[in-house]
Amino acid sequence: MQPFVVDPRFPWIQAAVVPETGAYALLDTRTGARATALSEKDVVAFVAAHSAAPQHGGLGDAIRGLTRRLGFGECTPCAKRQAALNARFPRVFRR
Repeated sequence: MQPFVVDPRFPWIQAAVVPETGAYALLDTRTGARATALSEKDVVAFVAAHSAAPQHGGLGDAIRGLTRRLGFGECTPCAKRQAALNARFPRVFRR
């Protein structure tokens, strides 16, 4: 499964097509929320529910901002680590 960004306005929401079923596996990389959507209507509902900008940034967001400024790229393990740190420490700074 190759993940892709559902909507360029919300780059933190990724999807991948499950080849066996044709369903979409959805992931919100900010919060780590996952869902399976059987139709595009379900994908739109997931995007709508997870598209609001958060009021607070987590530790993963802070580290991501720092590493970005230092010139490091982002990889899949980095996104997973960011989601895990945000889940553990969700309110490190106010946006």
